[in-house]
Amino acid sequence: MEKERVFYNELVEKIISNFKGTYEGKMMSSPGVKFNNKVFVFYFKKDMVFRLGDEFSPLAFAIKNPRLLDPFKNKPPLKGWFVIGYDQKDRWEELSDLAFEFVKTLK
Repeated sequence: MEKERVFYNELVEKIISNFKGTYEGKMMSSPGVKFNNKVFVFYFKKDMVFRLGDEFSPLAFAIKNPRLLDPFKNKPPLKGWFVIGYDQKDRWEELSDLAFEFVKTLK
């Protein structure tokens, strides 16, 4: 198993044990974590994607090279969904916490 996926799997175990009501799910056929039937983090092409909302500022958190999730050929990127590379894996846990806090605000 690739090192990125191993790191992701370890993070998912932490998330599910730390946040009541979270469970594994899928987003675009990729493994992720859900709360209230909404995905807030998922593993995508060796990176992590975090649902942080439109108001999130990667610059305020000193995130390097953030990208908006852009999985479609003929549609714009998804607002509020940030792709953070494995080179910043040390930030994935913090961003997972922020994504969980964000998804709790959704109805």
